[in-house]
Amino acid sequence: MREVNELSMYEYFMTLEVPFRCGRINMWNNENRYDYIPNFKFKFLNLEKNHSFYKQLNGLIENFSGNIKWELYTNQNSSNYIIKPKTETERLSSEDSRKKIIDISISDLPSLIEFLKNGDWLQTKEN
Repeated sequence: MREVNELSMYEYFMTLEVPFRCGRINMWNNENRYDYIPNFKFKFLNLEKNHSFYKQLNGLIENFSGNIKWELYTNQNSSNYIIKPKTETERLSSEDSRKKIIDISISDLPSLIEFLKNGDWLQTKEN
């Protein structure tokens, strides 16, 4: 399994043939990994929010079987999507459980990225 770093998801998205924009290139703060829950905020350029690419990516993420569940999250008032661990607010209430979720998420990333690479979610091109 390849080593993961805070830029791994960005590096993967750079290999795609679909142009995208992201909020920040790192999934976590390298100086303080417990600063926030690892996530990757992005949107594909020139694709509508309801494009099939997002639906296919969401299905793939939902089918990923790692040490933690992941989700493709979006807000109806935003054109961005966020790949992040699926967590309940109450599980984040204690510092210990928050740190544990962050550690598990970071350790899960190589498998998640490899799973996305092997998926065929970008094969269907619809407008």
